[in-house]
Formats: sequence, C-alpha cells, structure tokens
Amino acid sequence: MRRRAFALALTAALAVVLAGCGEDPQPAAPTPAPTATPQVTDIETATPEETPAPEGTPTPESQIYTVEQGDTLGVIAQRFGTTVEAIVEANDLENPDQIFVGDELEIPSG
Repeated sequence: MRRRAFALALTAALAVVLAGCGEDPQPAAPTPAPTATPQVTDIETATPEETPAPEGTPTPESQIYTVEQGDTLGVIAQRFGTTVEAIVEANDLENPDQIFVGDELEIPSG
C-alpha cells in the first residue's frame, strides 16, 4: 500500500513540475507548411488535326480451318465471325450438313 501511495505522489509531483516548466508532456503535431496556389495562365487551345483513315488496311480474304470432332458449320461460322452461307459458298458445299473431321474449309473473313 505504501508503494502505491508513493508512486501516486511521485506521479503527481512530476506532473506539477512539468506544468510549471511550461513543457507539454505530449508535443503537438507539426503543422503542415503552406503550399503555393497554382497560377492559371491563359493557354491557347490547340485543335487536333483530323487524322485520315488508313487506306487499304489489309484484311485476310480467308483462312483454312480443319474440321474437328463436334464442329458444325454454325459453330465454325460463329467462331470466325462469318455466316454459314459464306462458308458454303466459299467451299462449294453441296450439302452443308455433311462435313467431316479432317475436312479443310476455307473460311472467308467476316
């Protein structure tokens, strides 16, 4: 009990001494330095020149696809962004329902 009373008395005395010295036991957070306000200047607005569209961008006319198990012309057309009719026409297919695994088909560009 005596030790506790002594510790409390010592803490109180230290607080009085610190208060009397004018020192703050918890220093204040530093204040941020003032920042300069950006100056707005009058700038001419540049108008971009029109860029001409590229002439004759090469696109592949067609490509060759080898039919795989489970393929149909509809699936193939969708995969390559074209139509069944375009594939039938490009390959002179008499019956579009008869394609076989391993057949090589010309796929026209979409």
